[in-house]
Amino acid sequence: MPQLRLLNWIGNAPFVLGIAAFAILLTYSKPAYSVITVKVIENGAYSAIKTTATTDTTTGTPTTGTTTVYGGIAGDESDCDTTSATAPCNTCKGALAVCNRRRIHSDLRLQIQVSSDTGTGPAMIAFLASGDTGDADPIEEAEASPTNPSAGQTSTITVTWGELCASISDFGSSTICDVAGTATVSVRVGVDLDNSGGLSDGESKPVKFIIREGPAKILAPACEDADAGDGICYFEVNSGPGSAVLMNLEATSGFPTNGNFAAVRACYKERTTSADTDNPGMWDDIDLDDCHDDLPITSGSPPTVSPKRVGGLENDKIYDFIIGMVDDAGNAGLFTDPDDGTECRNATSVGPDGFNECKTARPSEVVSLLNEKVNCFVATAAYGSPMAKEVGTLRKFRDRFMVPTNLGKAFIRFYYHEGPKLARIISKSEALRTISRAMIYPVLMFATIALQYGGTTALAISLVGAALLVGFIMLARRFSRRLSA
Repeated sequence: MPQLRLLNWIGNAPFVLGIAAFAILLTYSKPAYSVITVKVIENGAYSAIKTTATTDTTTGTPTTGTTTVYGGIAGDESDCDTTSATAPCNTCKGALAVCNRRRIHSDLRLQIQVSSDTGTGPAMIAFLASGDTGDADPIEEAEASPTNPSAGQTSTITVTWGELCASISDFGSSTICDVAGTATVSVRVGVDLDNSGGLSDGESKPVKFIIREGPAKILAPACEDADAGDGICYFEVNSGPGSAVLMNLEATSGFPTNGNFAAVRACYKERTTSADTDNPGMWDDIDLDDCHDDLPITSGSPPTVSPKRVGGLENDKIYDFIIGMVDDAGNAGLFTDPDDGTECRNATSVGPDGFNECKTARPSEVVSLLNEKVNCFVATAAYGSPMAKEVGTLRKFRDRFMVPTNLGKAFIRFYYHEGPKLARIISKSEALRTISRAMIYPVLMFATIALQYGGTTALAISLVGAALLVGFIMLARRFSRRLSA
């Protein structure tokens, strides 16, 4: 029997030894892969940042994919208003120019957090030159704290933009990332688990850096002269209560990807008394300090932004607008030409001064009222439909000549309070509708003349007509008296 047990044990020995070896491997060997977590600290030390989410093909769970960090360099670094290690600079000041409110500079520090769930090793940023294979070489100037994080511990790596650009040949040798056009490189950020002095794919996650110089032009050409990549070449604004709304945007082909555009920048200036009889607007006086809201681009065909509304305007003021383009690195340029402030394709955009105002906003509480109740109540009741040509003429007269004036606004408020009551009475009687049309006719004629020839001409014609009518009545009375005598 002892001999039999020995033979059974010997027969099972390979199986037992295999189990033991497997247990030893689980205990002492380093796993085949490590989960590396990388996060660019959002301390504002860049122009923009974007992270692309991906899915783990093994587990099907969402993971963090490639992080793209944008550095905008529009405007000379010598014009920067700060050299702080923790804040980008603003070159968008003064006369219209290609600029960036969050321009990177040499001393600006980037911080990236990294951790591994399995082992200890030096934390680093490493660069693998194009065409090279194997481990990426570390950027020596980058400093990690702690230098050798343990499993699950987070290390923060710090490097300035100047050090980063000087260390990566794709960005050139300049310490201010002075590239022409656009430069794009990917680095590896991770933990050197095998202490090889570099980073492999399994020890790191990619972080992409994109440096953009910004638009090549300060002013956008007119649509008929624009090239692909020139952005939005035409726009109009409409008025709202305390706001203006961008509308009728037109852009070059391939927009917005052909210029990497991300937003439209609205620039405006309050109109003051002007002695310029050829152009009363303030477009020529708009500079970079008058640029405010950035409206994200949501569609390229047709060009669409959301939100469309520019708020913070004072009611009963007049504002003249231009717009500019902002790329994904925060560089701004391609502003619409201030000389085209009165260039309008909509013939009904003439303001009370007789100049085109499709790029001018006149915010008012009355505008809010009109947006809610667009019908001319009495005229609609008299002509039977809000779409009647006569109602449209009166509405255009209201918007052009009455909304901009205090007296006109006061009348509109009174009319919208009392008009619905009168309209209900008129709509129930064909006789009253006929009488109303007769009473409205002189007003309709005045409105038609004013819209076509201007308010002054309409007033002069009306005065002449009134004088002739009075004269005719007086002559008729004299002739009647003579006959009776």
